[in-house]
Amino acid sequence: MQATALFAKHSRQFRLYGHRRFFTQMAIGSLPISTLAVYLAQDNLYLAEFRKALLRLARQVPNPSRQTLMLHSGETLRLMGEQRRYIVGDLRKPKCLKERPRPTTYAYINHLKTSVARDLASGLAAILPCYYLYREGVRILRLNGSRHPLLRRWIQTLPSAQSNAAWLHEIVSIFNAMSRAARKSEIEETFSLSMSYEVLFLDMVVEDQAWP
Repeated sequence: MQATALFAKHSRQFRLYGHRRFFTQMAIGSLPISTLAVYLAQDNLYLAEFRKALLRLARQVPNPSRQTLMLHSGETLRLMGEQRRYIVGDLRKPKCLKERPRPTTYAYINHLKTSVARDLASGLAAILPCYYLYREGVRILRLNGSRHPLLRRWIQTLPSAQSNAAWLHEIVSIFNAMSRAARKSEIEETFSLSMSYEVLFLDMVVEDQAWP
């Protein structure tokens, strides 16, 4: 199944993502600094596993796809470093980095690990929504900006639209080439669950959901 058809079938989840309170509060400047710190710290935990997934998937594909996934892994590591520096230096919330994965983060990480361990196509389907929705999230954030100076400064550190589009194009190309023989129903289920976790992740942060 091609990525464009897969994405079109899950367009409702894409629209839901763009209407989360995270983006609204970010724009008007009402998102608490502590909430952004939690978002970045929890995303940092997910990205650590995302990077491991990229490296594992890279070992299963030939060049130039292998090299592309390795480069994406390097970019993920760079982004993780920037997140940690912003949490500590600008937001002054270093304790957030010591927190364990919250419920949605934990579930999303487990879904990622399970999918990557299952087979190559499932692993690629599990990471694909992150590329789609990260590009959309950055687009919304850059379009709306923020009235809060610290929130606005963070938005300015995000990758450019050109970079996000290039990364998405590269991962879509790899997915399309490597998933042709995969079971359609399994790929759709994996992709859909990742899309849902991306939406739930934003809600978890805004609603300050944590373990009992």
